[in-house]
Amino acid sequence: MSVVSSAAWRRLDVPGTDNCSLLKTEEGWALAGLAEFAHAQGWVCVSYRVDCDPGWATRSAEIHGTVGARHFAYRIQHKRVWTLNGEPGGHVDALVDIDFGFTPATNFLLMKRLAFPMNEPVAVSVAWFDLGENRLTDLPQRYTRRSATEFWYESPTAEYAGLLVLAENGFVQSYPGLWVQDAAS
Repeated sequence: MSVVSSAAWRRLDVPGTDNCSLLKTEEGWALAGLAEFAHAQGWVCVSYRVDCDPGWATRSAEIHGTVGARHFAYRIQHKRVWTLNGEPGGHVDALVDIDFGFTPATNFLLMKRLAFPMNEPVAVSVAWFDLGENRLTDLPQRYTRRSATEFWYESPTAEYAGLLVLAENGFVQSYPGLWVQDAAS
């Protein structure tokens, strides 16, 4: 396993940070990171890892940490069906990608896996997991490439739209209103 790239973000809507590394593994790719941020239920510290096959499709993910004084741990697997801690993951079995609501890192995986023609919207749904939901849900998204580094992003269910700007390493550099990549990453 070797580190290929990394990114560090500062959260814009509440105090917080996220640091993530892209790893080349024997089985494909992995993202491993640590996000810390303020939350209504207390300070959140969450460690995450997503393992993908060589074509960037999600195979498994692990999330563990604390919200205030409460500890949590989740194991997500995708082998024909999605499971969350060994239980069926809901109505998301046809989906390929995982997206965590607490980090901009997981957008990277989908953007590596799919082709995005210039100025043509690409609609895709992802298996979305956010802290406090404790379940996987279908999250429709739409990406429209505006340039080599700019994508108009829409997530109607999450009521979010904004111009995502990518850094040279392919990670989201600017996620309007939510995250900005630190200059040093």
